Amino acid sequence: GHGEKSIEDTDPEGINKLKEAILDENYEVEEILTLREEGIPGDCEILVVAAAEKDMFATESAAMARYLSEGGKLLILLEPILDLPELYELINRNGIEIGDDVVIDRFGRVLAGNFLTPVVNQYGDHPITKGFAHASFFPQARSIGKTEEPSGEAEVVIIASTGESAYAETNIDAILEEGKTQYEGEQDLAGPVGLAAVATVEIDTTALQGARRRGSNSRVVVFGDSDFASNSYFDLGGNKDLIMNTIGWLAEEGDLIAIRPKDSLSQPVMLTARQGRIVFWLPVVFIPAAVGAVGIAVALRKKRSP
Repeated sequence: GHGEKSIEDTDPEGINKLKEAILDENYEVEEILTLREEGIPGDCEILVVAAAEKDMFATESAAMARYLSEGGKLLILLEPILDLPELYELINRNGIEIGDDVVIDRFGRVLAGNFLTPVVNQYGDHPITKGFAHASFFPQARSIGKTEEPSGEAEVVIIASTGESAYAETNIDAILEEGKTQYEGEQDLAGPVGLAAVATVEIDTTALQGARRRGSNSRVVVFGDSDFASNSYFDLGGNKDLIMNTIGWLAEEGDLIAIRPKDSLSQPVMLTARQGRIVFWLPVVFIPAAVGAVGIAVALRKKRSP
């Protein structure tokens, strides 16, 4: 009810592919309107907030906080340039910090054609990303980190980060109004930039006082982008593995955490900047120029022949 991506939407920006992949793991997937519910449904294994455009009401964030206090599992996919205080406060209380920025990646231009698609090639020491080798792509993302003074109860791990070629631009107005960006050491966050974090909090079962116990700990995973899990990018690089392993970890289903077979036709070729220049100049400039030169030489030779 806050403008989230729809699980029924088969358009490029929808998340129908994610829904189908979860259904294939024998889970049920339903959309809920939290304002109509007295709380989070009792059979909810994982609550997903997928790219909310408007903030939660205080009653909704309170219901989500209760859900977590009972051992609930929460997955939040964010977008940059949005201000959602209630949702961000809930995330912050679990030791995860939301950056007010847009991540710029010069390496992303080589692989994705623009600076606004950070490439994740560094993964944290966590079950979700164990054995990860594929790069993941996050079109238009914000930074995710640990709070400066995290709660002693929350164990926070950054599970996905960019390389050193990226930085988090805090001057968002310059990007929106002028289409320009430049790294400013005092204001911007230098790479590697975190783009996803998990927080685990052990539950004090004695404090539940008859409330539903959903697990021995609460688990929260926050991504600084939602488009990586959308229909357009779901099968690209390591995106599918990353989001599906996250679902498996949240559900405490270790068997669902795996590196899945790749469709080689849908995978990008990873090139360095030097290799990218060679790939451009050789087929686009040098080969056509050589063919043209041979053609001219042949024409001139024929013209000179008696």
